[in-house]
Amino acid sequence: METQEKTGEFPDSVCLFCTNMRNCIHLHLLLKVLVLLRFFSLMRQLFQRTTLLWATPLVGMLFFIAAMGAFLFLMQKQDEQQTHETVIRDVELSRQTMRARLQTTQDRISQLAREVGQETVDDIGFTRRAREILSETPEVLQVGMMDGERYARWTLSSTRQLVPDLHVADERIEDAESYWAFVTARDSLRPAYSRPYIGPNSEIFIELHAPVLNGKNQFSGTVFAGFPMNALLNETLPLDFQSRYLFSIIDGGGNPVATNGGRSLERAVDAYEVPLDPPGQGLKLRAIALKSQNQLMQNMLAWVVVGLSIVIVWSFLLLMRHAYARARAEARLSAEAEFRRAMEDSVSTGLRVFDLQGRITYMNPAFSKMTGFSELDLVGTRAPFPYWPKDQIQEQQRNLDMLLSGMAPPNGIELKMQRKNGELFDARMYVSPLISSSGQQTGWMTSITDITEPKRTREELASAHERFTTVLEELDAAISVSAPTGKGVRDLLFANRLHRKWFEHCLTDGALGISTLAQSTAPGVFECYWKEQGRWFEVRRRTITWVDGRWVSMDVTTDITERKKASEMAKSQQEKLQFTSRLVTMGEMASLLAHELNQPLAAISNYSMGSVARIKSGRAELADILPALEKATQQAQRAGNVIRRIREFVKRKAPDRKACQLEKIIEDAVSFAEIDAKTRGIEIQMEMPETPSPAVYADRILIEQVILNLIKNGMDAMVGTEASQRRIVVTVTEQAKALNLSVADFGSGIPDEALEKLFEPFFSTKPEGMGMGLNICRSIVEYHESTLDILKNTPTGTIFKFSLPLYQPDIHTSPEENLHELPHPITISGT
Repeated sequence: METQEKTGEFPDSVCLFCTNMRNCIHLHLLLKVLVLLRFFSLMRQLFQRTTLLWATPLVGMLFFIAAMGAFLFLMQKQDEQQTHETVIRDVELSRQTMRARLQTTQDRISQLAREVGQETVDDIGFTRRAREILSETPEVLQVGMMDGERYARWTLSSTRQLVPDLHVADERIEDAESYWAFVTARDSLRPAYSRPYIGPNSEIFIELHAPVLNGKNQFSGTVFAGFPMNALLNETLPLDFQSRYLFSIIDGGGNPVATNGGRSLERAVDAYEVPLDPPGQGLKLRAIALKSQNQLMQNMLAWVVVGLSIVIVWSFLLLMRHAYARARAEARLSAEAEFRRAMEDSVSTGLRVFDLQGRITYMNPAFSKMTGFSELDLVGTRAPFPYWPKDQIQEQQRNLDMLLSGMAPPNGIELKMQRKNGELFDARMYVSPLISSSGQQTGWMTSITDITEPKRTREELASAHERFTTVLEELDAAISVSAPTGKGVRDLLFANRLHRKWFEHCLTDGALGISTLAQSTAPGVFECYWKEQGRWFEVRRRTITWVDGRWVSMDVTTDITERKKASEMAKSQQEKLQFTSRLVTMGEMASLLAHELNQPLAAISNYSMGSVARIKSGRAELADILPALEKATQQAQRAGNVIRRIREFVKRKAPDRKACQLEKIIEDAVSFAEIDAKTRGIEIQMEMPETPSPAVYADRILIEQVILNLIKNGMDAMVGTEASQRRIVVTVTEQAKALNLSVADFGSGIPDEALEKLFEPFFSTKPEGMGMGLNICRSIVEYHESTLDILKNTPTGTIFKFSLPLYQPDIHTSPEENLHELPHPITISGT
């Protein structure tokens, strides 16, 4: 591209008629014709304003310049054509010379490969033949023999070139290009050239590999020759060509791999390239022709002619300079006037000019369109004007007097105007003095804008804002919008009536109400407790974009004091209900528990009476009495444990979650239930993990109540079950962060129509049931962050299943647990 720009050449594809020429003659002619036509156009414009006496010397000068230009152009094109043909001929001759040299070298290398395969030459003979090849072909750097495993066995390098050896004897050839040529010769059994590659000293080489075939016509290696690309170019081309051309060998991508010199391309006049085969591989021979001394002389003559032509043209242009400058000034003045007129006519604002006496001297089309009156109707008229409303003539006159006195306000005057059809519209008028080029005021420029639609829009927005504010003021929730000020306080942007009523005494540095008292800025839902007022608030906070683009917080605050009281009351009632349920359970089991206590008490009585009788008889031995007393003690401890468990079970206290062993809870519950199970002939099975399970985070008494209630329900469901099938299975399985507990019975099951109502209060499938047991169980399970699921057992019966979280010391540090669905409440103290 750089050479084309300097030499004025164009690509071959520019002209359809010159596809085989380096330079497009038709394009040069077309450019010159366009330049002449433009020049004639300028001359025609000048002649319209000046005398025709300029025509005769102008025509003569143009003919002289055209004749000299055509003569020089034809000479240049003829010389370029001859140069291009000479370049093609010389490049073809150079390619033939290089191909002949390469073919001769290839034949000698192939002959040497045949002799090596026929074993007619040994190491000494190979060295002698290789030395002959190196001495007669100076472009070859190294000749060698490579066996079938690519080991260089015999090598001989040229002493003419100061370049290290390509391959060292007895070493395996690993170069990619050498390997490729070796494989190609092996597979095709024909000589093969490698692609160019970088060898020692960053020199670029190619290699010729000729296959060596043994007596059985089998491949046994290659005889190779290495060619430095620069040596191949410099040793095979004629010397006279190298002085007149810049030769280079380029690869398939157009990159030069060898050149015969580093001469500048500033003297380049033409170029030509042909494929180079052999060696092929996309290589091409390129020749760039350089300027000769004869061409330089021709260029000097052309520049002399051009210089004389420029002097003639310049002398003529000096004569026309004044006329041309005057024509341009007139054209600019006319264009400026037209532009200003078009700009005034295209604006949508009505423009009107008063002189100092109040007479209209100018109005643009926008003002005429706005009022419906034309220039003929208004220009030259004085007040009162026809666009003044008839009922506002005095007010309009005052505005005109204020305008002419220079007292018009800078923010404009709002007024009413009347169209020609009698329609009224609102307008705003701005006034500015009209100053001439001499600095004198010649009148007043007024601009009129129709504000009917913007005014109506503002009124609608104000009405909508009023309606929206009224709705917000009447809501039963306190709504506020606040933004941080960067000083630790929040700036209140909006607050409705209820917010101001609740928090009006919390005004501090522009911050108001819940935004400051809650001490929280994160979006979400949280509860706040006002200690002094004894009131609970629920705050729903979200981030919104304010009217000025800022991110602000909107709080919707609701008084939930009554709801909190109801929640606390419901919680208290739930605890009472749980306590009552445990009392009912103990009441149902009272007779069985009395029987359970009678056994240890009777045993204590018997052991004590026996011991007393032996002591009274005088036959008492310490060894005989001591075991009886120990057994009485064990029975007393047994009775005490039963009473302790009953007392803990029915004791009323607040929920207390802590770390406890689930197996121990199940054993205590089963020990209560076994008394009734034995009388009914029911077996209670416990399936526990083989290894002790980790502790769970639960309330021991409440979970024991759930398990006992589920076991009792299972026993009640197996009244009609066969004696062999009466059993309850309590199963514990481990999970990732919880223990799963299930209670399965083999009773009659639960009807499908009763499943939906099973957990409702006072609903029971037993005639004597209260309908509160499962409801209490579900509440206790949900308190432990789980759900009570019901599954059908196989073949019959029901499975109740829930899970308990594992105890985690880093999380479960307090026995109390928040029962609210919201985050931890925030207590507000102080005003």
